[in-house]
Formats: sequence, structure tokens, C-alpha cells
Amino acid sequence: MKKQKSSKARGIEIKEFILKEASNHSSDLVTFVAKKYKISRVSSFRHVKNLVKEGRLIQVGETKNTQYLLPSKADQILKFKVTSDLSESDIWDKNFSYLKNELKKNVYDICIYGFTEMVNNVIDHSESNNLVITFIRKNKNLSFMIFDDGVGIFNKIKNTYKLKDIKDSILELTKGKVTTDPRRHSGEGLFFTSRAFDEFSLTSSGNTFLRFNPLGDWTIKTKEEKGLKTSTLVVLNINENSNLKIQDIFKNYTDPENLKFNKTEVLVSLSQVSDDLISRSQAKRVLSGLNKFEKVILDFKGVATIGQAFVDEIFRVYQNKYPKIKFEWINANSDIEFMIKRGLKG
Repeated sequence: MKKQKSSKARGIEIKEFILKEASNHSSDLVTFVAKKYKISRVSSFRHVKNLVKEGRLIQVGETKNTQYLLPSKADQILKFKVTSDLSESDIWDKNFSYLKNELKKNVYDICIYGFTEMVNNVIDHSESNNLVITFIRKNKNLSFMIFDDGVGIFNKIKNTYKLKDIKDSILELTKGKVTTDPRRHSGEGLFFTSRAFDEFSLTSSGNTFLRFNPLGDWTIKTKEEKGLKTSTLVVLNINENSNLKIQDIFKNYTDPENLKFNKTEVLVSLSQVSDDLISRSQAKRVLSGLNKFEKVILDFKGVATIGQAFVDEIFRVYQNKYPKIKFEWINANSDIEFMIKRGLKG
């Protein structure tokens, strides 16, 4: 008869397993361990938290944003109290300016731009008490993880603009020129940062916007959660051999004559209530704030069909109101193409 392990021996085994698998399951470690040992998530979480307390694991983020790292896997982990005199440029100069001598100029330019923009957002907008920055450099890949324990970016946009739900917040943020403090900020930082890195992710209260460049592919995961203090985690990933240039990103969305940020892209699917886009109210969610731009690209990825009223609101009613705006569209299936062309001829 096989002798059962004592609870202490089993606990040690589970801890050793956690440390062994942490690198491969940084974002789903608790769930992975629970399934492996057929224990509850609460028990699994307790083992993980004990390792954090012992300093053998590092926790970045909280709730569904949490990632667990081995201390040896993180080149730098920096923690700051968010105060009015905290400076994003000082943090960079003190901790990361050495990268200028080790990276290609285009990669360094992207890193310093995105890092300082996202850290400044924490200082000026997050209402956070704490800022945690994790930097990982491995196999020619650079990763900056910027965490704050503030009100949560999606909640703040939702409340400031009196939006209906979190999806509307993400939709507005992806358009650009959205800020909760227009006196000091143009709302361009997040727009350009999300397009400059190889991978960009923004997570708050279980909701994530993930963008892959230079293809411009994106993924949205939304889940409405109650509570205001939900934190925000931004992850910026770029390969040291990346050919992306921040200047090219700016040029792609800037008028060459007046040098104004005048072009944007809209993720149309974020205005969906159900599987289809049929109503004028859905169209109005897409159109919100677009009068700030002169060229708008409508991205229909993930949209199956659109209705006559939706098309009419955009391509006749709104276009007549703002005739200087030029609309284009991408990722449209044949049904959507037909409805748009039909609407334009009507």
C-alpha cells in the first residue's frame, strides 16, 4: 500500500512545482497549480502568496491583472510612491538610460517614448498610491510592465465621459485624443504607444486591450466588474531587432502639411450590443469624437453584418454634418461591403 505524503511534504512539493513552472505560467499560475494538484484555487493561491511573502516569487499587479515572476527573471523591479514630484523622465534617466548604448536608435526611441508616456499617465491620471515597474530583458526581447493601484483607466474614462460601459471606454481610448485632463494632455500618448511596440496590452478590472504590430492586429477581452479601485497594468514588449520607428508611426497619422494628428482607426466591433450592428445608436457610439479627425479608418474585424440604419447614420447623416471627414474601411466581408456601397449610392 502506497504511503500518503504528509500535508507538510505535499506543501513543499507544491511550492517546488510552483517555482519550477512560474516562468511558463506567470499569468495563470494559480489556476495551473490548482488543476495539477486537484486543489481549490483558494488553496493554490495560498501557496503562491506564501512564496511571495518569502521573497521567492514577485507579484506584479493584482486580481486578474496579476503576474508572478521569479526574482532572477526580472532584471529590475522598481517601486515608487506616487507623489506630485515623481518624474517619469527621472525614473528613466536613473534606471534605463544605459540602454541608449545597447539598443538600436529606433528601438531606444520607442522605449523611452512609450515608457515615459505610460508612467506619466500613472502620475497624472491614475489616482494611484503606488507605481511598480518591472523590466525583463531576455532572448533579445524587452518587456516593461507598468502597474498602478489607482481607479483603473477604463473606469476613469467611463466616469469622465459618462459612458455606458467598459467597452465604450476601450472604444474611445483606441480612437485617440481622449484624455481626462485636456488642459495638460492631448490624449495622444496611449494611441501612439499602442502602435509603436511589437506588442502592447492594457488591462484593468479584468478587461484587456491587446495590440500586435506592425500588422495592427488586436484582441479585446471585456468583462464588466463592480468596484472602483481596480488598478491598471500596461505591458510594452519589443524585440531588440525591431524595425519599427516612432517617427513613421507619427507620420502615418499626421497631416504632412500642417503636422496635425488628423487620422485615426476605429474598432467598430466595440460598439456591438449583439452579434450585428444595425442601429443608429450603435453608429453614434462609433462616431463619438471623430469630428476631431479628418481621416477615419473603420476596422470591421469581428463584425458579421451591419444594417441600413447603421450605414445611413455614418455615411449620410454624419458625413453631411462633417463633409471634410474622409471615411475608409478595412476587414469588411462581402455583406458589409455591399451594405456600405449601397448606402453610399442611396
